[in-house]
Amino acid sequence: MKTRSPFGIILLWLLTATAIYAQTNTPTALQESKTIAPEASRIYLKNGESIEGKLIKVNEDSITIESNKNYGILTIPKRDILLIEFRHTEVKLNRRYGLGYISKTYIISAVENTLNYNVNMISLKTYFSDDSFALQWYGGYGSATVTVLDRTRSGCTDRTQTGCTIKRNYNVFQAGLRGAFTAQKQQNALLYYGLGAGIISLTNDAENVNESGGAFSLFVGAELFLNEIPNFGFSGEIALDYISTPSVSRTDINVSPIPTFSSGISGTQLIAERAELKNRSAEIVGLRINGKSRDVSTPLQNGDTVETLTFNDADGQYMFWHTSAHVLAQAILRHYPDARPTIGPPIENGFYYDFADLIFSEEDFEKIEREIDNILKENYLTERIDYRDKSEALKIFQSNPYKKELIESFDEGLSAYRQGEFLDLCRGPHIPSVGMIKAFKILKTSGAYWRQIRKMHS
Repeated sequence: MKTRSPFGIILLWLLTATAIYAQTNTPTALQESKTIAPEASRIYLKNGESIEGKLIKVNEDSITIESNKNYGILTIPKRDILLIEFRHTEVKLNRRYGLGYISKTYIISAVENTLNYNVNMISLKTYFSDDSFALQWYGGYGSATVTVLDRTRSGCTDRTQTGCTIKRNYNVFQAGLRGAFTAQKQQNALLYYGLGAGIISLTNDAENVNESGGAFSLFVGAELFLNEIPNFGFSGEIALDYISTPSVSRTDINVSPIPTFSSGISGTQLIAERAELKNRSAEIVGLRINGKSRDVSTPLQNGDTVETLTFNDADGQYMFWHTSAHVLAQAILRHYPDARPTIGPPIENGFYYDFADLIFSEEDFEKIEREIDNILKENYLTERIDYRDKSEALKIFQSNPYKKELIESFDEGLSAYRQGEFLDLCRGPHIPSVGMIKAFKILKTSGAYWRQIRKMHS
């Protein structure tokens, strides 16, 4: 598989629900003139009142506390205090843990494709240094749908055109680590920012796809804890993600070329295994392998660039008409077995086939067309036969002087194609089966000289 470059930058919304577990340690003695972080402290005043909250600082003549009852931060003279009860967090690391749920939705849109995927993840968040910093481990699974432009269809240049797209489905795994810094903190809320890094993997067993990339993000968010539900809160954020995505989400992905296949597999097997190709098998007449037109049955090698061909492609039309010429020759030989086929190539707007020793007129068109209909209904598969050398090919076509002359003129690459009982010397390529031809009309007949040499048969 060729290396793919990073895709780019995307915007996403991230929603988390976090359940908080608070860890506290054994109380210690209160020390004057020192910044400390006691939790759930209670101050009893001489007038009989009490204040509960977070003890912030002990001064020489006063104590500062953050009230739990929305009184804000209070500074109380020591002369008014009767008793102080408190718990002090001696070890600041691993102070709180958060277990949460993350849902990420990516929408990556490009000229030729759109990648939509959603990942549902479980996260574990660890808060450090009185909530000033947090680490978050996350991981989970999801699904992805890639909508790609099918450039093999005639006139398809944009995904907004009707009938010009194909969808592929993938499984998604994502995991990573994020670090968040607290920008501002209130009693039940905090604002934070940070960055993260992880991996993302897209797989599809049916298409033999298993590719991974990196996921990097910058984010800002807010976290809110509820008084009504102890140890439970929500956070929401906006993140700017840079995704080094697998090739399935690249802008150049479309039905052609076909990504990822095993060496030795034939084009026929590939089409049968890939859902998006199997659904279009009735219109795929051939393949373009490394820039050259080939039969669908051609064996493939890993690293080949493979594209599908239909009748809407010039190369696909060539193959279609080439096979049509063979069907015409097969029908004629069924009625005129002594005729000698010479050549039958496709041309710009159709095809022809030249015969020697054949007397044929327009009155014969109807019976030949009926025979052609029979051949199309029989739906013969086209089979390529490669010959080792000229002697092997000459032995097969020894009764036809025209074919023998062609064989002698070729330097290499001798082959023939068979459909049913008909065998013809031919380089190909051809469509998979003659049944793909749905209509056939003979337009005219005329005389010609073999290779424009008058002494040869016409």
